[in-house]
Amino acid sequence: MTDKLNKAVEKFLQGKLSQEGEMIWNSWFLQPNVVLTNDVTIISSSSDLQKEIKSIKRKSFRLFGLNYSQIQMAAAVIVIIGLGSWFNYSTAIENLLFPLVYEKSVTLSGENATIRLSDGTLIHLNAESVLKYPNKFSGNTREVYLEGEAFFEVAKDKKHPFIIHSSKMDTKVVGTSFNILAYPDQKNQEVSVVTGKVSVSSTVTKQNVLVFPGQKATVEKGTNNLKAYSQINISTIASWRKNILVFEDVAVNEVVATMERHYGVKIKIQNESLQNLIINASFEEAEPEQVLNLLCKSIDASYKQEKNSYIIK
Repeated sequence: MTDKLNKAVEKFLQGKLSQEGEMIWNSWFLQPNVVLTNDVTIISSSSDLQKEIKSIKRKSFRLFGLNYSQIQMAAAVIVIIGLGSWFNYSTAIENLLFPLVYEKSVTLSGENATIRLSDGTLIHLNAESVLKYPNKFSGNTREVYLEGEAFFEVAKDKKHPFIIHSSKMDTKVVGTSFNILAYPDQKNQEVSVVTGKVSVSSTVTKQNVLVFPGQKATVEKGTNNLKAYSQINISTIASWRKNILVFEDVAVNEVVATMERHYGVKIKIQNESLQNLIINASFEEAEPEQVLNLLCKSIDASYKQEKNSYIIK
């Protein structure tokens, strides 16, 4: 590497403005095997690359330690002048050399789970849900993936926003508590806020909305439109954690799906005309037979039990 290019990289590593140095560094670490047309390149062996980095480190400051195998992994071709992406170099290096290791928590029907993440965030996972998360966060954001339902108590960290990815929504927060409902077979996916402020965006329509305490945002099935609602009863948000089932303007078929997940039972609606009837009800610490009895009374139906399942007719 020429003296001039060496100084450009050194200047960039010292945190000084050096576009040329940043492009060299990013191109080497982010695209080690790509050689762009009309670029000036240097083909180096692993030992040569190690000597060059040590030379830069001696002239600047102690950035990090690279061993021989990491040098081999990083590059054999250095792109000297290119169209480097503008990333934070320390994050890019960390992600390249130390990729995130993910863990997965899964709950079955009738089960709940509580997970504490490495940053102190507490997550209460509802039945038939899946949460994917790194065993340790790194970089500028804290990101997890949810299928199902969970209540989040996010540890506050303004410099590292917390992002929950679900099939139709991305939910971004700094430090707050809220519930996400994102079962794949649910009519709507929604975010309900208890404390703080939450940014919700649709991954389909790219719409975005801010949600505050006592409000919720929903992504409608079919249209995928993102809508916000106010005057939500905070006490009913994530009531499932207290073994309370609350249904507000919910169709019978979704009530049944919730009961199946919550109690770990099988329920079949024999009379299809009942499926879309709307229910408003609350059931506190009730057995499945009690809920079914009250549900059937409200829709002028009956039920019977056959082996391990219930049939509404």
